[in-house]
Amino acid sequence: MTKGFLIDTELEMLRHGKSTITSIPDLPTALESASGEEAFHQSLCRHSEYLHLPFVKHHGIWFNWVLTKYPLPNGNVTDFSYLVTTSTSNTIVLVEIEDPAKKMWVGTPMKPEKSNNFVKAFEQVQRWRADLREPENYSKLISGFKAMMGKSGMALNSWDVKYVLIYGRSSENNTDARKKMYADLQREEIELITFDNFVSAKNNGITVRRNIIKVSHPGPTFSYVYLNTEPKTELAFLNYGKFMMGKDVRELLITLGYDIEAWEKGELLTANWGKDLPSIYDNARL
Repeated sequence: MTKGFLIDTELEMLRHGKSTITSIPDLPTALESASGEEAFHQSLCRHSEYLHLPFVKHHGIWFNWVLTKYPLPNGNVTDFSYLVTTSTSNTIVLVEIEDPAKKMWVGTPMKPEKSNNFVKAFEQVQRWRADLREPENYSKLISGFKAMMGKSGMALNSWDVKYVLIYGRSSENNTDARKKMYADLQREEIELITFDNFVSAKNNGITVRRNIIKVSHPGPTFSYVYLNTEPKTELAFLNYGKFMMGKDVRELLITLGYDIEAWEKGELLTANWGKDLPSIYDNARL
């Protein structure tokens, strides 16, 4: 069953006259009370306004989609991935997250050393990069993301891959020596982000909700796992069958004015995304 902000608010309001409060804590609450990587993965999926993601250009993230648990050609699985486009290039971004309770540093504050967990997490992302330098793996990755672009001519643009590791707490970088080592690691071309960086971005007013997407194989086919905001342009590019939605999502989108019946008959919703009614969802409302 699809989860997400719009399911808890607009769909519940439609069905029962009031919204519900999710049991999944937001990121600040999770940092105080939750444990385990999966708890933080769920928190970021449901409260995607905390996913302030790097490498985003003026076009934004394709469809405003963040893919969850996307499998790489070598069998490894990313926690998140997404596609960033410009008029001339496409960039796939692969993201690994770790339990924020895992420490970055051991040793003395003035002579820090990377913890074993930090080393393992960093090396895992390095292995992704090494495997994707093999032409066959690289081509398979791009092919999967091209499928997400539907009939867009932008799929013919040049392609690149970037890497992100979400690890640890900002409070650990509390000495000049630790800050220097952290900065040196950024030069490895793997973007490092702490969980506190996400909280700070949200507190500074950077709040964009994103939809969290599952990719199924063979196909691939795409479906909402967390519907946090209204569709962007996916219904204008992906045919029925390539993109799937459950009954709850279908019910809500029809109520929001999307011409889902026309889309199911093979019509791409290019004119105002098939909407006949004004939206009842205010993206700025929390």
